[in-house]
Amino acid sequence: MARSKIQVLIVDDSPVDRELLIEIIKAEPDFEVVGQAADAYEARDKIRILRPDVVTLDVSMPGMDGIKFLRNLMRLRPMPVVMISVATEVGAAVTLDALEIGAVDFVAKPGASGRDFNEYRSEVASKVRMAAYARVVPYRGGAATPAAAPVVAAPGAAPGHEPGSVPTPAAWPDAAPNGEPFAVVTPEAARAVEPAKARAARRSEARRQVMARRRARREGAERSAAAVANATANVRPAANPNATPVAAATEPARGIGASLKRDRAVPVDLIAIGASTGGVSAIETLLEGLPAEGLPAIVITQHIPAGFSESFALRLDSKLEMKVRQASDGLPVQAGHVYIAPGGQQFAIERAGDGYVCRVTRDERVNLHRPSVQVLFQSVAKHAGPRALGVMLTGMGADGAQAMLEMRAAGAYNLVQDEATSVVWGMPGAAAKLGAANEVLPLSAIPQAIAELAGAARGSLRRRLARRGSAGGEQPL
Repeated sequence: MARSKIQVLIVDDSPVDRELLIEIIKAEPDFEVVGQAADAYEARDKIRILRPDVVTLDVSMPGMDGIKFLRNLMRLRPMPVVMISVATEVGAAVTLDALEIGAVDFVAKPGASGRDFNEYRSEVASKVRMAAYARVVPYRGGAATPAAAPVVAAPGAAPGHEPGSVPTPAAWPDAAPNGEPFAVVTPEAARAVEPAKARAARRSEARRQVMARRRARREGAERSAAAVANATANVRPAANPNATPVAAATEPARGIGASLKRDRAVPVDLIAIGASTGGVSAIETLLEGLPAEGLPAIVITQHIPAGFSESFALRLDSKLEMKVRQASDGLPVQAGHVYIAPGGQQFAIERAGDGYVCRVTRDERVNLHRPSVQVLFQSVAKHAGPRALGVMLTGMGADGAQAMLEMRAAGAYNLVQDEATSVVWGMPGAAAKLGAANEVLPLSAIPQAIAELAGAARGSLRRRLARRGSAGGEQPL
């Protein structure tokens, strides 16, 4: 029997925090609180019995903490989880662990983040709603924590959502009608889309088309381009009244199987990446697959609140051979370095002699975001033009799509993550629909494309693999 509402289980050891979340969830017409749990063991049993669509999970709990429980859950019964975190140094680091394990997104508790209750309410509602439709990937990072008994579905239950239980959006609104400072996903927008069965059929058809394009490689790029164009037909990006009008690109995006010539007449000296929901893991995966040498500077805007971006930069810096740091105003942009937009501020680049410098300001939100991908990409279009390479990764909304089109019009070459590998195909789907993409690719294929376009040497940025190889008497990559 199809469910008419998104069913949410709230897991938090604090009775006050649970009641606050219950109040928020019950106020939404398309939500239903099916249960609450004070610890991981109670949550395990209630997931088995109640089979919720989404779980909100506190990071810190007695007995088994949220991370250990999440690791078990995402291995044994993957489902959409939104973490409820605190914006402290320790809390931020643990939250990033949760996103790597498979949590769809996180919300910072209002007392720790300094935001008022209305902002917290808006963000919880939007992210829980979005999580119900997100692509969930099982955790493959190791054995489940022994402290928890296996989580198994009820007899006859399929993992994840019940078939046809919750509609799946083809695009995400990027503007909130009530003016709240978040990309609010309204129930009206969620309902006005195809059902889950139709989405599954469309994905199956998309996989079939990929195989067909591979068989048709010798016939050139035209057939592949038409297939990619058809796959993006239902995406409707949000309009940006402040954007500079740019004519849509006449050349369609190309996908895997097309006969690509990635030689660039103008050398690439800047790579700009934008991401939102699912982007923390996607960015790490992308950077780990890049060459070890010969890369230009990389500038990244990931939608992330203040208090989390510095931990994100430090996390990447500890894992990669490239130097990764949080951007600051006036900081010179150096080749082979990665710069992360600071949470709660706008990040752009500016030409300085033969190179670039970072510009970080407290300017107003753009597309309801600060940092905004739109701000970064517009600055790249203006100051780097044909010397830039743009990448749009998974994310809710349409932030940055219009500016990516401006980048392409200025001569940049743009890569967009495909729907099958995106947690939410909002921002990349909007960019593809606008004609901003030169290529639409699975996440795993983007590092190779960047290497070819940037003319970089092959290798690996994974510092931990280099150490492991050395310890075993092998030469590091």
